[in-house]
Amino acid sequence: MIARDISEEKRIKHELIKAKEEAEAANKTKSAFLANMSHELRTPMNAIIGIPGMLLKYNTDNLTEKQREGCRIIRESGQKLLTLINNILDLSKIEAGAINVNLGEFSILDLIDDLKIFVKSLIESKNFKKNRVYHKKT
Repeated sequence: MIARDISEEKRIKHELIKAKEEAEAANKTKSAFLANMSHELRTPMNAIIGIPGMLLKYNTDNLTEKQREGCRIIRESGQKLLTLINNILDLSKIEAGAINVNLGEFSILDLIDDLKIFVKSLIESKNFKKNRVYHKKT
């Protein structure tokens, strides 16, 4: 008869089960946090998107072209941020196994246009002078 001490194996198995349970609990906490933060961010984002939209719809006679452009940028940037918030929430749902991912086509030209608008607003916010030419000293 051969006797073998399996107490070390049982201890390791118990530690692995405990670590797995802790990781699952941390993941659930993270998902709950993301879902809550996404909700908390969505509410003010709707106002940020809605107010410039209302200004553009109802006060176009009282706004200058520059003000209308600013409202459009605020609205579009807010919509993009809201999309990002929704994507974060979707990611937490995917990790929790509560959503399916459907791959689809998108317009690369629309993406490029969105990036141009975003970069243009960044450049304008930094007050870069237009048509500034830099020459290398020779």
